[in-house]
Amino acid sequence: VYDEVLLDSFVSGTLDRLHLLPPEGYAALISGLSACGHTPTKEWLDRFCLETYARMSRLNGRELAGCAYSLMRLGHRPSDAWLAGLQRAARGTFGTSSNAPALAKLVYAMAKLQARPSFNWMSAFMSEARAKLDMMTGRELVVVLWSVAQLQHSPDPLYMEGWFRCTARRMESLSLADVQLVLTALVPLSRGRPAPLKFAGALLPRLQALLPSCSGAQLSELLWGLVNLRLRPPAPWMDALMAELVAKLPSLTSSQLADSCWSLGRLRYQPPARQVQAITQRVGALLPSMRAIQLGLIIWGYQQMQCAVPDAWMQLLGQRAGQEGGLLPAGSSSSTLGPHQMVDLLERLAASNTAESRAAAATASSVSSGPPAARQDNPSGRVARASRSALDVIKAA
Repeated sequence: VYDEVLLDSFVSGTLDRLHLLPPEGYAALISGLSACGHTPTKEWLDRFCLETYARMSRLNGRELAGCAYSLMRLGHRPSDAWLAGLQRAARGTFGTSSNAPALAKLVYAMAKLQARPSFNWMSAFMSEARAKLDMMTGRELVVVLWSVAQLQHSPDPLYMEGWFRCTARRMESLSLADVQLVLTALVPLSRGRPAPLKFAGALLPRLQALLPSCSGAQLSELLWGLVNLRLRPPAPWMDALMAELVAKLPSLTSSQLADSCWSLGRLRYQPPARQVQAITQRVGALLPSMRAIQLGLIIWGYQQMQCAVPDAWMQLLGQRAGQEGGLLPAGSSSSTLGPHQMVDLLERLAASNTAESRAAAATASSVSSGPPAARQDNPSGRVARASRSALDVIKAA
């Protein structure tokens, strides 16, 4: 039973005795407080960091990871000097006292604490993690990859080959949160490359089993992840997803609905008429608060799915595009916009917006890259190269 008064008394009594603890006692103490969910005072945490900093060379890999992970859970960010000392001490434990759980805790804590490890340190960590891939659980594999992506480090091809192999074997053990982390991590790391077939063959059935437990927002995120990983599920899989998505349409916001329609257009999925009608009704309900770039993405998705676009949407798009500075392409009107002209309009909207759409402007330049012939013959390919920054702008709008 958690007793806050008792723990407060205990913690205050240890403040002046922290220097008397043996090295292994620091990890045990902070891990226990973290497990209880009891946050000491800032003075106590600062003293704890000072004492552990002076003794880091005497802590093994599991103890170092435990200290960093527990401080992160307690919401306390140590100083940059402490984090630098942690990296030096942890590197000395690679190959000796760092096991698979410790590596996962260490890199996750560093990512959450916004540490800035050097390239050499990350290379040493990845070598150690690669040697222990077969010893990691599914959750640990996911956490390590997500953390590495957050630390803006790209694993080498040899590591990714092993990671895909081990994660595919443990796919059945992954929860919905784990799968979301997988997609979040792989999107920036894949750089447009498709996922290996064996990995995709394990991921899609696991996702299908998790679909009923997904919220509308999570389904939208899953669709976006599939597009960015260049995974095109079979028709029965998409039918199951669409059934769940349509059932959760009332919970979708304008940005989530725009994401979903864009993704469905990229996947070239053609939903049944009754599902299109349900989506159209939800779009109609959200039209008063919808930005031009959101409406444009929805219309583009409809065009790619070969669904009829209501005239009222096209007229409203022309009005709001003008209000937001995204003039229609020369020689076109809102009623005659084709798919590639729609992309031109989205680029104009992204370029004309101010601070909240700087990321979309970057996406527009990425989307418009490539030879002119390719842009005209395959306009959807331009949208396919959209980066995560476009999604951020859509969500922020």
